[in-house]
Amino acid sequence: MDEELWRGAPGVSSASRMSLAAALISVAVPLAVHLMALPVTVPPGDSGTFITAAVCSGVAPPPGYPLYILAGKIFSLLPLGSPAWRIALMDALANSVTLLIVFFLVMKGTGRVIAASASTLFLGFSLYFVRSSATAGVMPIAVMLAALTFAVLLSCDSKGGSSAAGRRGLNIAALLAGLTCAAHPAGFLLLPLAVTVMAVRRNEFGAGAGNAAGQAGCFFLGLLPYLLIPLFALRKPYLDWGSPDTLHSFLYYLSCRDLYIPDLSASSARLPFSLFTVEAGFLTFFSLIKESMTVFVPALALTGILALYRKKRLYAFTLFWVIVISGPVLFIMTSLADAQAGRVTFSHLLPIPSLFIAIAAGFGLDAIFSAISEMEWANEKRRQAVQCGIALVLMVPFCLFQIPTALSPGSGAAGEYGRNILDNLQERAVIFTGGSTLSILSYLQEAEGLRRDVVIIGLPLYPWRARQIVTRHPELLDEAAPSKADSRQADAGIGRYRSAESFIAAIAEKNASRRPVCFDMDSAREKRSMEAHLIPEGLVFRYEAETGGEAKQASLKRSYESPRKFSFDLLMAAGKSKLPDVRSYIELYAGSYTMAGTVYAMNGLFEYAEAELLTALALRLDFEPALNVLEQVRKKAAQNDKPPVEMKR
Repeated sequence: MDEELWRGAPGVSSASRMSLAAALISVAVPLAVHLMALPVTVPPGDSGTFITAAVCSGVAPPPGYPLYILAGKIFSLLPLGSPAWRIALMDALANSVTLLIVFFLVMKGTGRVIAASASTLFLGFSLYFVRSSATAGVMPIAVMLAALTFAVLLSCDSKGGSSAAGRRGLNIAALLAGLTCAAHPAGFLLLPLAVTVMAVRRNEFGAGAGNAAGQAGCFFLGLLPYLLIPLFALRKPYLDWGSPDTLHSFLYYLSCRDLYIPDLSASSARLPFSLFTVEAGFLTFFSLIKESMTVFVPALALTGILALYRKKRLYAFTLFWVIVISGPVLFIMTSLADAQAGRVTFSHLLPIPSLFIAIAAGFGLDAIFSAISEMEWANEKRRQAVQCGIALVLMVPFCLFQIPTALSPGSGAAGEYGRNILDNLQERAVIFTGGSTLSILSYLQEAEGLRRDVVIIGLPLYPWRARQIVTRHPELLDEAAPSKADSRQADAGIGRYRSAESFIAAIAEKNASRRPVCFDMDSAREKRSMEAHLIPEGLVFRYEAETGGEAKQASLKRSYESPRKFSFDLLMAAGKSKLPDVRSYIELYAGSYTMAGTVYAMNGLFEYAEAELLTALALRLDFEPALNVLEQVRKKAAQNDKPPVEMKR
């Protein structure tokens, strides 16, 4: 037996202790980084929607992620930190379990402690793996279950197993695969693995219809958490996406068709399948992998795949190859479903391919060490020193490069932005909002209990959202509340509105005189038909029924001079962040001021316009929209012989 330093020898207590110590260190160091990156409040992007669904046992966007919602609800009950921090803690712990599985998988396959530690650190410090917990995302539980499924499948593939033990292992793997799919639909990528196992080992495990039926039954048993979705919907929770409380609405919800029907009147274009789509899928996948794990980790993974093939371990080679290819295929499928998906959407799915790339990289490092061991060395210690040097050269720069990126500051900028919006809204305001802003405001209102008097209406205005408005807030449309939450009554309430625009306009017109009706920046930018009625107010735009010149100028002046409560404590930190979804919140602030400046300029208030635009440029000096509008404002002011006056706030 090879007694080299890097090989854990079975049955030797010192080697076992070294393996256990290496496993604990390899998991504890990334865990510490993950814990330091946990968000204190709602993270950027759409995470707030999923956290809110977990906190209120609600219905998340399709296909629902029921296992994540169930586990998140349990962790949200912990008496520690904010709800976002608790669910991010759950994700960090799930990632740690994944790293532990990866360590022992590679340790069992190679026998080398250093290869197992390298694989664990490669995955633990990969950018999107860290961000999956830093943003309280839905992927960590699915990745953990995927790693467990893969471990069970490898145990089924091990030689010498009995037919009964193999069938039992496949049944467990099928159950875990079903649970993975219940945590995230990307778990369906594991199905080719099960098919490969049954094809390669059918003679050992038996290929009868009874065995296949048993495995299919275990898989569907793992999908049972999906039945929790209609049960959640029956409670009419705060977040009730699609209201899937009937069989028809539940099946429609699972079809995910709502994701591609933005509102009552329009539908999004899908990207047609072509060679360009295939090329874009592969290029985007490898670009994201390079961004997440640098260049040499995928190179090591390719080395590991080739080494497995040379050793005639064709089954393991097939596993890795299927998973590595599944990344581009998944991106292509995402792009075909929604042309707006792009890099951001796909990056959230990256941890599953990253898991298997990290495992393959461990086998690649093992292949390099095996090649070094086969060389003739005059001194055994020199060989071990070379191996140690290679390991340090590969791992230390990777960790030092990835840790600062993972710990980029400004993670609270999203919550700060949402609080600034809510703090500047008047009492009983109605705000139309969408995208990440809707996610943030929903979290702050439901999970942290801020501004419960504000009515938040989500955009795009899906048909079920319109029905929920009629049911929950009939006073907005001057209608009596339905006697029961019946979809036919709600449909009757929105049936006379021919489009989402007319529905929104009706709410704005009927409520403008009795309560503030506001639009966030993105929503205001899209509602061109209401442009003449919008007045800047804080970081939002208030709807005003009066559109006359003097009346509107008076409203604009009052709005400008009204006190604003803004806290920019985290903006400087966000500006230094290397994460684009954190830095984007500076652009949201700057964009709001730029739009406000544009409105002032359109109404002849050039001094106010310049003050708003200069504020936008103070947040970001190179903000091109503000620079362009400022240049036009100064030209227009010079033409009207009204030189801009320096405004102080």
